[in-house]
Amino acid sequence: MRSAADWQIVTDPWYVRAYHRLGQMFEQKALIADMGDSIFGKEWVKPPRELKNYRQYYNEDSTVGISIDTLSELVVGSGHYFVCKDMEDPNAGAMIAECERLRDKLDLNEKALNIVKCRYIYGFVPVERVIRRGPPKGLQDLQLLDPETVKYKRDNKGFKSFRQEANGEKIEFKPEEIIWFVNNEVGNSKGVMYGVSKVARVLDLLAIRDQIVQNINAIMRNQSRPPTVWRVGNRNDAATLRTILEQCRKTGKDPIVFPKDNVDSQTVNLQTRSPYWEYVQYVDSLIFEGLHAPMLNYLRNATEASAQSMIESINRHSEGDQRYMSRLLEKEVYHWHLHSLGYTENLPILKWGSPKAWLSEVKIDKFLEKGLDAGFIDKQQYFEILKQKGIDIPMPQMGTMPVSVAPDAPNGTVGVGVGTAPPPAQPAQPQQPTQTVRVTQPPPDKGNVKVKMENSPKGIAEAGEDEEREVHG
Repeated sequence: MRSAADWQIVTDPWYVRAYHRLGQMFEQKALIADMGDSIFGKEWVKPPRELKNYRQYYNEDSTVGISIDTLSELVVGSGHYFVCKDMEDPNAGAMIAECERLRDKLDLNEKALNIVKCRYIYGFVPVERVIRRGPPKGLQDLQLLDPETVKYKRDNKGFKSFRQEANGEKIEFKPEEIIWFVNNEVGNSKGVMYGVSKVARVLDLLAIRDQIVQNINAIMRNQSRPPTVWRVGNRNDAATLRTILEQCRKTGKDPIVFPKDNVDSQTVNLQTRSPYWEYVQYVDSLIFEGLHAPMLNYLRNATEASAQSMIESINRHSEGDQRYMSRLLEKEVYHWHLHSLGYTENLPILKWGSPKAWLSEVKIDKFLEKGLDAGFIDKQQYFEILKQKGIDIPMPQMGTMPVSVAPDAPNGTVGVGVGTAPPPAQPAQPQQPTQTVRVTQPPPDKGNVKVKMENSPKGIAEAGEDEEREVHG
């Protein structure tokens, strides 16, 4: 029986039907192996059976627990903030404020840390997007689901449905109601959306180490009180000795047996050094390497260069996880919420860490250019700022400027020979002793000009911060 959509296609004009068939030719044809066991390929994909073991090792094994906690803190432990590519957009401030409000309301800094830990332990974590149609409308909460209780159904185009089974109840979710976080998704094989747990890579090694520890504990218990071999003359004496030893074991006292001719004893000497220690160290090194975490036991015996290489490798891994988390939180949480409020352009970008001060993002070349043009800084301050930035350039000296005082000019009148006509010729006068006027020019915002008179055999005017001017008196 045809659906309404099929009947609509039949009743469309021929060119519309042809366009529809042409579009079907370019749809995805590849088969997805990540489907259920049914011959129809639409059954539920079951999660790995070892999920409980992963969580148990996280709870009980210090190496696994500390490794996952440390890596999670490296990825999202510093929190996150928001910026827009175009901060001059009139909606930028409102969108950033809305994202910050949603982050604080849902406590997303702590939930992001919980999500990363679950990803590392289980390999995946489903998160329910709690939505309210309004009012108030939008995203209201994020609820983490127990990974051990959730499975999914998938086809060639993506997720079809999710099901949670717990406490004898079953609940199904639509694809838009679940955000599915995955750790180390590789390929499209069956169960790929369950990811790869960090504990899975070392699960067998952890079991081996547990067995070794049990064996060593048994050896240490036996060696703490070496066994004694008793010798007696007949069966009756053996029965009497057994009774005495059982009484001593109950009371915790050492047995005292005599005469020596009838009872003899010999203590068995055991090897006090266990032959397993080298093997234990080898297994531990494989576990540290598999968890790929900055464990102190793994770094303390390494050279400085080796330890630095390990830290750089771990940091690159953490930065890759940060990119994954930021893109998924942006798309499925913050941008999804902003779209529901009507925002579509120049949406905020999520960044990890603490917000930077505005001055740290100011470009020094633009700052100096604008400051000089507006008159907020002078040339001396310009070169001082460059020096503080590590650019030590000496401030250039300015040229000379001769200044003369006419003999018949009033006191205090100074003529500068720049762009003015030369004064009329005067009759020759007897040569007068030359005086040099040193004018110290302060910065524009300081006090009056200081003038110092000195006798000199000839008038020399030098420019700079201290400017000498020739005066004929």
